[in-house]
Amino acid sequence: MPFQDTSGSIQWSIIISAHNEAARILPYLRSITSYMQDRGELYEVLVVDDGSTDATASVVETAASSAPEIQLLRTPLRQGKGAAVRRGMQAAVGRLQLLADAEGATPIQELARLEQAVASGADLAIGSRALASRLPGYGYTVQACFYRTILSNLFNSVLQ
Repeated sequence: MPFQDTSGSIQWSIIISAHNEAARILPYLRSITSYMQDRGELYEVLVVDDGSTDATASVVETAASSAPEIQLLRTPLRQGKGAAVRRGMQAAVGRLQLLADAEGATPIQELARLEQAVASGADLAIGSRALASRLPGYGYTVQACFYRTILSNLFNSVLQ
C-alpha cells in the first residue's frame, strides 16, 4: 500500500526501473526519501525490479522496511526497461509521476526544475542532462560512467 495519510492524496510517484542495481540503488533511495520528506508532500517510490539476478530486491525490501513510501514491484524475468517503466507508471497513484534511473546519475533535487515547467503550464516535462548542461548558471555535473557518457553523446548526435 502506498504511503498516505487520511488528510490528502499522493502528490508524487517516483518510478525507478532497476536491473541488477543492488550495489548502487540504496544511496539513491535514501536521497529520494530524505529530499521528499523535507518537502513535506505525500509521495511514493515504486522500484520495479526487472528480473534482477543480484540482491536488488532484498536491498529495496530492506529500505522499504524503514520507509513505507518505498514499494517493490517485481518481475520474475527480465522484460526490459520499457516494460518496467510501463508497470511502474500503471501502478503509480501520484498526481505527478517522475521516472528516475536507479543509479542516481541525476540528483533528485533536479525535480524542482521539472516542477517549474509543469507550474508554467507544461503538460509534460522531460529533463535533458545534455541540454541543461549548456544553460547559463547550470552548476550540475553528471556522474555517469565513461561508456555511458560516450554512448549518450553518440545518441544525442544521431538524434539531432
